[in-house]
Amino acid sequence: MTTGDAGKNLRPLILLQEDTMSEQIALTASNLRYLLAIRELNRDNSGIRCVDIAAVLGLSKPSVHSMMNSFRKMELVQKDRYGKVYLTPKGADTAERYSVYYKAVYAFLTSRLPETPGMQTLVCSLLAETPEESLCRLLYVPTQNS
Repeated sequence: MTTGDAGKNLRPLILLQEDTMSEQIALTASNLRYLLAIRELNRDNSGIRCVDIAAVLGLSKPSVHSMMNSFRKMELVQKDRYGKVYLTPKGADTAERYSVYYKAVYAFLTSRLPETPGMQTLVCSLLAETPEESLCRLLYVPTQNS
C-alpha cells in the first residue's frame, strides 16, 4: 500500500467521525477494552454472551454485566431476551473507529518500544486520553499531492 492509498482508505472513517462529532462519548480505557473485545468476538453479528467476554478479558461475569449496563445507557449495545449482546449501529461505528485508532497507535508504539504484556492497556489508556479529533489527524497520511 502506498502512502496515497493509506490516505484514501482512511478518509471514510474520518468522515464518519466528523458526522458523529456531536455525539462523541467519553470512553475510558476500560470501556475501550470491552468495546474492542466485543467487536472482535462478534464479527458475524450473531451476538456474544457475557461469559465469553469475561473469559477473553479475564474478568468476572458481574463486571461484564455492569459494563454492559453502562454500554446500554450509552446506546452502544443491546441485549436480547437470551442475554446475548449486540453492538448497536452507534456501538459498531464507535468500535470500528477505535479499532483503526488502536491498530495505528499499537503499530507505532511496538515499532519503537519493546512489546510488553501491558501494551494493550497502555494503548487503550492513550486512546481514552486523546481527543478523537487528534486521533483522526494521527491517521491522516498526506499524499504527495496534498
